[in-house]
Amino acid sequence: MNKIIFERGDENDDGLFDVVEPERITLDIPSGISIHDFKIICKRLASAIGYCQESIEDAFGSESEDCEEMLMQAHIREVLNKDAVDKFFDIPPSGSEKGSK
Repeated sequence: MNKIIFERGDENDDGLFDVVEPERITLDIPSGISIHDFKIICKRLASAIGYCQESIEDAFGSESEDCEEMLMQAHIREVLNKDAVDKFFDIPPSGSEKGSK
């Protein structure tokens, strides 16, 4: 299990935070996730730490773009040999995790 940890560093002189936002966010990330799943996690983290939806979509793309990309990948798998597509997209076989990263 991997972790992504965000710690807010906006303390003022008396050690208090000026904004009422989370001081620390920890996300437990399963091993072997795809880069697309990682992108979704990053978008959720950005939202949790206070970025507005418009800024997140400017940086990462919109949800509809993510869905289109996932649908295209699924369609390509149907048309082509699934194993070859998984190897091209660097997707580990179902039920197994990638080796070293």
